Amino acid sequence: MAFIVGGNAVVLDNGTLNVAQYATRSLLNQAYGIQAYIAFVTDQAEYVVNYGTSVTTGSEYGVYWYKFLVKPMDYKNEVILAQGTVGAGYQGSNIWNIVSRVIYSNDIITIDAPTLPFTNKYGGHHATYLYAYYHQGQGNTSSASAYQDWATGTIVSNNAIPAAQGSSPNSTQPGPKTQNTFGILLQGTVGQTLNFSTNTWSTANGLSSYSQGFGDGSFGQNYSYTYTYSGGVYQFNNSNLTWSQATASNHINGVGTYGKTLTSKWNKFYYMGDNSSSTYTTVSGFNMGTNSWYNTNSNIGTWSEGAGLMGQDWGYMVGGYNVATGQQGSYSTKTFYATDTNLQSSLTTSSQTGLSSGAGAWGPIP
Repeated sequence: MAFIVGGNAVVLDNGTLNVAQYATRSLLNQAYGIQAYIAFVTDQAEYVVNYGTSVTTGSEYGVYWYKFLVKPMDYKNEVILAQGTVGAGYQGSNIWNIVSRVIYSNDIITIDAPTLPFTNKYGGHHATYLYAYYHQGQGNTSSASAYQDWATGTIVSNNAIPAAQGSSPNSTQPGPKTQNTFGILLQGTVGQTLNFSTNTWSTANGLSSYSQGFGDGSFGQNYSYTYTYSGGVYQFNNSNLTWSQATASNHINGVGTYGKTLTSKWNKFYYMGDNSSSTYTTVSGFNMGTNSWYNTNSNIGTWSEGAGLMGQDWGYMVGGYNVATGQQGSYSTKTFYATDTNLQSSLTTSSQTGLSSGAGAWGPIP
């Protein structure tokens, strides 16, 4: 059945989109089209819609086409995230090799029987719908890597990281399932790309110039993000594989470099915690649509070094280091994406070791 807007067929009888134009973004001002028609921007790999009213100011003056806030694809639900894992972590001088697992539906944390073939803190991490990846970090020089099957829990050693290892890398990757075929580790100005199909490493494309580390990455629909305090937010275009700076600004009301990010499928991510001795830490949100920070008007106490676990409608930061009390691994929060609400999670009652600055991943229930 066709979908008609203003007398024009936007969706044809067979259900396909009636795409009126194919053009680069710079050529869209020459493609007037018809109101409600859709165009495909070839250099950005995204759809735009014609509102019948042109932009009146700025660099896109005269352009009639506007991008969707979210592409017309089911990114949010193409992989239903139902659980998360944390690869190792540390407490004081003890660095662990355990894998902790959180089932989102009941807020329960358990320890897996398989262990990592290495100890790990401040390491890298990636996730696909098939595997969770853990990459060795600070205090180690063996450059080890491993992946865990979501279906079986089996852990397999991966090819060693040839560079960007041994310290505190930032991790990022594309979000959509069709693009989520590789992950990037950034350490300092060195970057490495992991091919998820072959589990082989190569030099990362177009590494941003600002030194990366002690921060974290987040995953969006159009871009992958990385943030290190005092360096701003950088974004990686998942279509043309190039870096650019999204903003030079730092997160709201934060200091220090030990906070971590919690990503989402809601066009935003959060930066939580720092190594401040202040009475509270404000949770900062980052709007991927406007490339700007905002205050969530929420706080999580004085803590840092949590591991972020993305979910469908909420996520967790687990195993934080409470700066005020000096306790590690016993503080976790639960964040509801729709309302930017941050609550202390029942996971905090767990006596599990590890978690703090562990490698977080997320996936489906098999």
